[in-house]
Amino acid sequence: MDVRNPARLALAAWQSEVGRLVTHGARSFNAPYPAPPRALTPDDCNALGFEFNGEHSAYNFLDNAGRSTVRIDFSPSLRHQAVLVQGPTQEWWGALLWVDGEFVPVPRESDGNPLCERYAEWLDERFVYARTGGLWDHPLLDPSAIDNLGSLRGVLIWDALQHHRYLEVPEPQQRWTSPLVGVRDNSLSIYANGSAFRANRPDRVLPYASA
Repeated sequence: MDVRNPARLALAAWQSEVGRLVTHGARSFNAPYPAPPRALTPDDCNALGFEFNGEHSAYNFLDNAGRSTVRIDFSPSLRHQAVLVQGPTQEWWGALLWVDGEFVPVPRESDGNPLCERYAEWLDERFVYARTGGLWDHPLLDPSAIDNLGSLRGVLIWDALQHHRYLEVPEPQQRWTSPLVGVRDNSLSIYANGSAFRANRPDRVLPYASA
């Protein structure tokens, strides 16, 4: 690592501190986590040994056993970053989320366990979303599903321009198993799954202000 590069030094220090916190006893998801450094680049991640899934997504392990992870999903231009941290998978059901260094509140269980998946997807340079679970009272939930977050999903959408969160869950008659989000004509469309997305059958449309 280039010790003269402040961004990489900051990322290394942050990753070390987060790695210490996530493995520090039960319910470590309630620890006061520091915000990740802003303006990270794929080159910074590569210098610290991150693995890549394509050009826009990098991940690294936070412990020697490989049970805790940090994942960074970059916007199409690579100028914005969504950072997700998940502790030991046998204790943490989901992940914590920051966008451009700003903490984004995710749904949680009563004990604080996060209910956000550890993957995020950028729609453009403004909107990023992640799926959420924990819809235990939904009538279409499959109780036999082997999934800590349940068989159904909601979506958490973050507006990086307005610093606004949308948290949408399916209505009682809607089965969102793998929801997708699209953006077009100053609106966000939520689709129940890939088939609905390809057929352009949104279950919900959310208008937003252009600026």
